[in-house]
Amino acid sequence: MNKQVAIGIDIGGTNTKVGIITHQGELIDSLHFPTVKENPEIFFKNIYEETLAKLKVNNITDKDILGIGLGAPMLHSQSGIIGYAHNLGWRNIPIKAIFEQHFKLPIFIDNDANLAALGESYFGVGKNSHSFILITLGTGVGTGIVINGKLLRGFHAQGGEGGHIIIDAPENRPCPCGGINHVEGYLGAAGIKKTLQMNGLQMEVKEFGEHLLSKNPSDQALKCLDIICDQLSSAISNMAVMVDPEKFIIAGGVSQMGPIFLNTLEKKFNEKVLHSLKHKIQFELAEVSTKKGAIFGGAALVFSEVL
Repeated sequence: MNKQVAIGIDIGGTNTKVGIITHQGELIDSLHFPTVKENPEIFFKNIYEETLAKLKVNNITDKDILGIGLGAPMLHSQSGIIGYAHNLGWRNIPIKAIFEQHFKLPIFIDNDANLAALGESYFGVGKNSHSFILITLGTGVGTGIVINGKLLRGFHAQGGEGGHIIIDAPENRPCPCGGINHVEGYLGAAGIKKTLQMNGLQMEVKEFGEHLLSKNPSDQALKCLDIICDQLSSAISNMAVMVDPEKFIIAGGVSQMGPIFLNTLEKKFNEKVLHSLKHKIQFELAEVSTKKGAIFGGAALVFSEVL
């Protein structure tokens, strides 16, 4: 192996992904497996062993690896600790120190949504953008904010937690974090499924997306799409007046509903946002972070720090 590479690791609420990536954005190899919530330290050791096996298969040694970029929910970039990842049930996990013990390589960390945004900034649809907000809709709802080409992290490294914006809704729905009427309570996977059920659709979110992409989606499905986009547009209208981004990039499983979802969301947004921003902010679907998670962002973090 004569290329310098970075390893991107994305520990998500449902799945974990690992990728070996070059500075040019070439994915040499990858891994994908369910996130095991019980006994996280044993799970982290399994990630190390599976990654080591992939490196061996590809004839990659430590001297080829610039570092590891690690993302996980509620991972504090300053302390290296997962404070409380409510979708995983993990509290006070010193994940950076654990991975340093296993890999003996430089470990660079951030929360998963921030890394997804960084991946789009380096390798995806945000590559030539001045500023954007990435919204990732999966098990939970995450946001990553890039301004002047740099991630917005905030004083306490908690900036950009857009999944916990409070929205006006007819019911007081709890968020998995314990709050009330947060975006994630409505637009995380469990929240969307509840909305579907309340409107007579007994199906999983993936099935709902496939149905929307069919030739003749039902009136019930279109109504649910309208509700979902109405709720999300309320949240991102608030984000827009605070940040004034060039574009919104939508990632995660829900984004795979395709143009019908994106067009409905953009229409709702332009009905609500401050008049001076109407029809000025672009909407795009993510390129590298929907199917591959934040592994490209993890690699981008390594390259930005080392090179």
